Amino acid sequence: MSVDVTKLPSGLTVITDAMPHLETAALGVWAGVGGRDEKPNEHGISHLLEHMAFKGTTRRSSREIVEEIEAVGGDLNAGTSTETTAYYARVMKADVPLALDVLSDVLSTGRSSRFNQVIVREKQLATNANAGAQDSRGPGLFEVSATVAPGKTAADVEAALYDEIEKVKAGPIADWEIEKAHNGARRNQAGAATSTLTRAIQLGEYALFYNDPNLINTRTGKILKVTAADVQRVAAKYLTKENRSVITTAPKPAAAKGGQQ
Repeated sequence: MSVDVTKLPSGLTVITDAMPHLETAALGVWAGVGGRDEKPNEHGISHLLEHMAFKGTTRRSSREIVEEIEAVGGDLNAGTSTETTAYYARVMKADVPLALDVLSDVLSTGRSSRFNQVIVREKQLATNANAGAQDSRGPGLFEVSATVAPGKTAADVEAALYDEIEKVKAGPIADWEIEKAHNGARRNQAGAATSTLTRAIQLGEYALFYNDPNLINTRTGKILKVTAADVQRVAAKYLTKENRSVITTAPKPAAAKGGQQ
């Protein structure tokens, strides 16, 4: 593998690293400015500007920026450090033109899950909200978690989470949401195929959890057969009040003056 460096007339440096044996591609834009370049009255502005880039452009709303990438199984993110500010995407190689277009749109002016769009962005009740299940031997857990935003209550966040779960049960589930999950499975499979360690871990876990190491070759196909009706049927059966265990953690109250509580 060779790394090529091209200097454009505009002064932009383009670095390419061809890896033709891979099915995924990563694209990014890095600017050599970060926290160290901020003036004393500008602390945090680099991080703020990074987040503002995802708030929408003249061509795409905040939701559309994320949905277009995630609908093809890709992911879009950004990061700020002391030295740099970066925006990057990872997609299947056939979707590179789309990723380039979205990155360009974001820059010229993790996000589409229901929890993130409604609870984090629209209602601003939480700083993050996630859901998922881990492989396990026998019965396991489907976990839902959220971090309460400053000034909001855990009870409000909990109620909002339940509300979104009930919406999944009642429907409708949009075609793009199912397609997004399918494409994510394809991307994960392609990514795992490029790492010997990832494949070794998967083979060991599938053998232990399911007594079927060959699941490494068939699991994605099973996921691609899942329909919206399947999701609603399983949600209605398992995501119930009777099956629910709730844990709420909170910081200790501040100590009173003089060290007394």
